Amino acid sequence: MKLKSNLISILFFICIFTSCLPIKNDTPERLGENVFESIKGNNYEKFKNCFITKVDLLDLLEISTYNTEQKKTYLAESEEKLKKLLSEMNTAFENLKNDGISAGIEWNDALFQNVEYEIKSLHNIKRAEINLNFQYKGLPFSINLGKCYEVKNRWVMISPPKFDNGNNDI
Repeated sequence: MKLKSNLISILFFICIFTSCLPIKNDTPERLGENVFESIKGNNYEKFKNCFITKVDLLDLLEISTYNTEQKKTYLAESEEKLKKLLSEMNTAFENLKNDGISAGIEWNDALFQNVEYEIKSLHNIKRAEINLNFQYKGLPFSINLGKCYEVKNRWVMISPPKFDNGNNDI
């Protein structure tokens, strides 16, 4: 009986701790899947975790080949852009959902297809323009995640994603 009780306790803690772990965006595919699932599941917190943070920005500059002066300039410019991005995240989330609804999509029935991207490297920083593709009622749609960067094995968006109905209205 005690063994069963201990096993239940262990399983309970595993469930709690794994549900609290941050989402993994270790590949462009996972980033795309997580953005799609956050919209489909109406999960703003998951969506928010797909964006660059101040810590990510500092990590990017640390690994970059920019000289010290360039890093200072880039940091100053990026901090303002980051503040603006953070203030636009909720609006971007709502816009994506609503643009899909306006095109006739019922998000619960949308099906993820794939992610298209090409990784490039500049100043020792990996980046990619990422598009995620999905279907609704057999019609193709996409969401452009824009430029995304890899930071310590985690891919992040640096701008609000945009819905593309591909001229498909339901």
